[in-house]
Amino acid sequence: MRLQVGPSGPVRIVVSTLAEAEFLLPDLVDLRRSGRPVNVLYGLPLPRSAVPRLSMLSHVLGPRSISVLVDDPAQVPLVQTLTAQAFDAPSVFIKIDMGGRRAGVTVEGERLAELVAALEAAKGIVLAGLYSHAGHSYAGRRRGDALRMLGEEIGALARGADRVRDGSFGDDAEMGLVLSVGASPTALAARGWADDVNDAHDDAETAAEKSTLGKLVSSLESRNLSIELHAGVYPLLDLQQLSARSIHPCSLSWPDLALTILADVHAIYPSRGAQTTTEALIGAGSLALGREPCIGYPGWGIVASEQAGGGELSDFRGWMVGRVSQEHGVLYNTIVSIFFIPFVLFAPPLSILSRRFGPARALPVMTALFGTVTLITASARSFGPVLALRWLLGMSEAAFYPVAIYYLTTFYRRAELARRLAILSASVGVANGFSGLLAFALFRLPAGPLSFSWRYLFLVEGAASVVLAVVALLVLPGSAAEARFLNETERALALRRIRLDSSSEDAAHQPRKLSDALRILTHPTSLAFLAIEICVGVPLQAVALFMPQIIQRLGYSTVQTNLLTVAPNATGSVALLLLAFASDASSLRFPLVVLAFSLTLTGFVVYAAIDDVAESLRLAYAATFIMCWGSVAPSVLLSTWYNNNVADDGRRLVLTSVGVPLANLMGLVSANVFRERDAPKYTPALVTTACFGGAGALISACLGLYMVFDNRRRDRRDGVKLRARHVPTQRLRDGPSVREFRWFL
Repeated sequence: MRLQVGPSGPVRIVVSTLAEAEFLLPDLVDLRRSGRPVNVLYGLPLPRSAVPRLSMLSHVLGPRSISVLVDDPAQVPLVQTLTAQAFDAPSVFIKIDMGGRRAGVTVEGERLAELVAALEAAKGIVLAGLYSHAGHSYAGRRRGDALRMLGEEIGALARGADRVRDGSFGDDAEMGLVLSVGASPTALAARGWADDVNDAHDDAETAAEKSTLGKLVSSLESRNLSIELHAGVYPLLDLQQLSARSIHPCSLSWPDLALTILADVHAIYPSRGAQTTTEALIGAGSLALGREPCIGYPGWGIVASEQAGGGELSDFRGWMVGRVSQEHGVLYNTIVSIFFIPFVLFAPPLSILSRRFGPARALPVMTALFGTVTLITASARSFGPVLALRWLLGMSEAAFYPVAIYYLTTFYRRAELARRLAILSASVGVANGFSGLLAFALFRLPAGPLSFSWRYLFLVEGAASVVLAVVALLVLPGSAAEARFLNETERALALRRIRLDSSSEDAAHQPRKLSDALRILTHPTSLAFLAIEICVGVPLQAVALFMPQIIQRLGYSTVQTNLLTVAPNATGSVALLLLAFASDASSLRFPLVVLAFSLTLTGFVVYAAIDDVAESLRLAYAATFIMCWGSVAPSVLLSTWYNNNVADDGRRLVLTSVGVPLANLMGLVSANVFRERDAPKYTPALVTTACFGGAGALISACLGLYMVFDNRRRDRRDGVKLRARHVPTQRLRDGPSVREFRWFL
């Protein structure tokens, strides 16, 4: 601070928090005692809570030591209260908004007139002038840009001063006012602005801007307006100032940079970055480096020795800070992402292996395995074990959903399958919702010997999975013919039903070879189904993994955010059931797949389009409901759709074991587009997710229409009008090559 105020002259500082002023108070008292005038400007519009603390500062520093900003008539009584408590009137500046929409009133708006009227009506108000901050000046790339922005700022405040005087404030139409303007780039660019001498390094445009600015400043003197130039909150030069090029490099270069950050390197991650580059974790984030990336290079800081420097920042080659987070956002994304690698790789082989031993045995075993891994996770205390456990969890869950779908196809007819799969998936949606409720309850428990209360969540969920696995192993039947809860007549009827119309092949047929089953992946319609699975996966995983981050933008605490995730997920499950029951009732799949994707597109687009969540809180929260309505349903309806069109067990299991993990693989996309640097809006992630939803709707509509026209072509060829349900599935093992084949729409 002493470097900033220099050895002599008035001491004027701007603080953005009162803690700064209180910390500097001993030094300010010393400067005051040395005979230097001291004034502290609190750089935010005056809140009620600041009045007692500003009063204390005024008592300690003496008369005319405090300045405040106002931009709302409701703040005028607070100024009066501060005057009464401090026994001294603070200098009042009207905060002017220069387009940043953070604080202030516009010089053309009616709110300025209302504020001036309130100040005029109050007693004992000392109006010092108008204050603005040109934060947008960092977007400049040359001195002329900064000078032009500074001129625009001064001109705007001068017009505002005219409006203040038009109100005859204090019955003095020519009252003296201070125009307090600036930001670090414009303050740097203003060197020598009063001289009409062209700097040798200025181009013609910069020289013209400088001349125009000088004339503007001269004209203000005759209007009893004075200019105060403030440099924002960056008293030390940094790479942002260098990148803005507010002055020529001969006057500001690398050796002039006064601020560096010393940070520990906590870990090295070989081959983890883009194109298998090495990454490192350092102990400095947004609190140390700032939350905005530098305009001169794609990052938040560069790593260099004290002697390094020179040249263009955009040409820098070396270590730079590419991602920052107040917490460890990169670690989180890595832990989430590593789950999907084994989840995708092991799904097909484990699904085929499960068919050999029977899904009634495989499903409980997989449940017990991922329950056990979850239990062990509660004991993890470092990054390495957590990565290993996430890998094992991905392996143990890889084949669960494909095998569960295959298991249900052996019990139900094609027109009954969607609602059964919907009930299965709805349970997942309900679990997602109530896991937030469970976390809310468990996180409130004292940690005790577990060190952190989050470990309770892994213990409870892991133990529940193991117990249910044991129960499932005892009660699940191997097939409809083996169901112990049916009598002999009912078992025979169940077997006859699935032979006539189900996605399951006749038990009398011998299983195909694996090579033959794999041919399903070469069919054009199968490739289209897999493309739709890709579009399913991004919204599905975005909602499952990042709904708390999406809702947190609404401004609630972590606990409240967890609670607010319950309702969207729960209604998403209800929407899934409604769409699935409607699909079974109408024996139609693709129109409802398109509808579900359209809901996804709508929800994410609406949420991304909201600029000010505080003003549209209900709409923003409603958009999260629409996201959930559309995110889960396409997965269920799509799985039902292609399982209805593949009668062969082996081919169906192969397609499902590739399609379902492929959708889950898109969790890698979700995990990496929801970046901490984009918080709290996450606009790139929301737009990306919406695009996948739109693409899914388009591909589904095209595939569905192809099936409609192909069915009509087959009807014309055979001279008979058939529907998929009219042909026993026993005859359809060879798929579309069978003459009687009709697509299940």
